Amino acid sequence: MHRKVQVYLLHINNASITILIRYLLLFYICLLYVIYQYRS
Repeated sequence: MHRKVQVYLLHINNASITILIRYLLLFYICLLYVIYQYRS
């Protein structure tokens, strides 16, 4: 039982890390775009 809960928590953790990375990439692209706009 305890093992199942641990695996479940790990799965949720992996999912949130994936979402976090996706948002960070999106933020980074927006930042680059803004910098590019200001330079030209």
